[in-house]
Amino acid sequence: MNFDGLADYINQMEKCGRCGDCAYSVKISTAKKHISMPCPIRNLLGFETYSARGRIIILKKLLEGELEIDSNIIQWANLCLTCASCKETCLAIEGGIDVPAMMECLRKELVNSGYFLDSHASIEKNVLEKFNPYGEDHRKRREFLNSAPIPEKADVVYYVGCTSSYRRQEIANSTVELLHKAGVNFTILDDERCCGSTLFRTGFVKTAQEFAKHNIEKIHEIGAKTVVFSCAGCYRTFSQDYAPFWNGTKVKLMHVTELLKKLTNQNKIAFASPQKIKVTYHDPCHLGRHMNIFEDPRNLLKATANVELVEMETNRRYAHCCGAGSGVKKAFPDIALQISKERLAEAVKTQAEVLVSACPFCKTNLEDGANGIGLKVMDITEFLLNNYTKEKIIEENLEELSLGQQFIKYLDNHPNIFVDLVNDSLIDFSLFSTLEEFENEKPPLEAFHVLRTDDGIRIGTGKANAADVEIAFSQNAVQKLVSSNDEKQYAKRFGKFYNEPTEDIWIDFLLNKSTRVLIKMGYGAFAREAGILEDEDAY
Repeated sequence: MNFDGLADYINQMEKCGRCGDCAYSVKISTAKKHISMPCPIRNLLGFETYSARGRIIILKKLLEGELEIDSNIIQWANLCLTCASCKETCLAIEGGIDVPAMMECLRKELVNSGYFLDSHASIEKNVLEKFNPYGEDHRKRREFLNSAPIPEKADVVYYVGCTSSYRRQEIANSTVELLHKAGVNFTILDDERCCGSTLFRTGFVKTAQEFAKHNIEKIHEIGAKTVVFSCAGCYRTFSQDYAPFWNGTKVKLMHVTELLKKLTNQNKIAFASPQKIKVTYHDPCHLGRHMNIFEDPRNLLKATANVELVEMETNRRYAHCCGAGSGVKKAFPDIALQISKERLAEAVKTQAEVLVSACPFCKTNLEDGANGIGLKVMDITEFLLNNYTKEKIIEENLEELSLGQQFIKYLDNHPNIFVDLVNDSLIDFSLFSTLEEFENEKPPLEAFHVLRTDDGIRIGTGKANAADVEIAFSQNAVQKLVSSNDEKQYAKRFGKFYNEPTEDIWIDFLLNKSTRVLIKMGYGAFAREAGILEDEDAY
């Protein structure tokens, strides 16, 4: 058979130096990456063929015609979580060699040629016949609402997802209650159908795309401006796999943790535990590595009174997968369960009482593995609803804050600006009246620094002793930046003020490390987003 799509990745494959970091790395100090044994499948089964390095070797052999398609190849192709952990440790190219994309491409081409696992084909059959992978009656999809009134149209759509509709209704219910308590006017699609996430992951792309078109059409009919998800897989699918089908329509897509964090910032909802409790947080792959949402769930937990958040050894970008994704739990349930037990062992070491995640797949697999270990597994929506409080929070008067304090508050509320930075990254922020004062090394009007840590970002007053970068801002530039609606608008304005400075609105830098080092530390991701780093190959 031909592998035309897979052939597009040959240049990336050739960049693999077979160093083995994708299988054996243990907190690579030279890259400041706190990662340990990144591939869950390889960790469990022990064979090199399951590491990214081994997969690239086999993929090249398939392209060269040296391997025939048989049952072993089909099993191997589907025994990958596409969790993207291997990309985080790979230093061959900026962002890492995209082995997960290669594996999904291979599966698509195998399915199109008639090669697939029966267990995965049964998912497609159920989706085609019942509009969900579980084969449940489509007419019962909204039964979890228990006749609760939901308007037919609203600016916000809560896309529930199949797992929360049929298997994890507690997540759907807690999400609906939280939105009601926060005063969000939202609706739910009357004919919501499977987002196709598992179909996209397992190679049944043609079917998945048809469901993408249906769901987008229904959202357009309602005229919604925002779609909210409690399922990390649905969120990733709508954001990335649906991208070719939006046709330029501007609909904001948000995970429920992003929305709830925004609402807590606006003092529209608050949380407090009745007693002190220690929790740890598991990053879903589709929410974390795939969508860069790491801090909002943590900030919600940290903002809950009497809650202590403790981190597992691997967390954020380097968090180990729970084992449930990419069709693995359906086709290889025993392997998925064993991987969940490995992740749970990390959680137990924190001595937390509750393991919180933000994905129904993660909750299911982690709960399946947690039997008898004394650790409660909860979705973050359940945990927050259990700790909802009606206590009124005193609103902060922004007019009483200095411009620098307003900047600090904005950055503290938008930690995803710093999400790509490695731990211990340090940035100075300085405000000046004129560019001349900055260039002549005059003292700034106000200064503070941002430190990236295991716990998120830490903001301190004054300059740091040895910042990686000092960023200087005009006062007018800061006023514009702190009025940005979100991180994307912030990055766009940041780039404009740097690339097209005026006398009153400008941004400038002092780099205290080489550009190459700063890129490896993660600074390059924001620079590209802002349009500052145009030619990374120059470095």
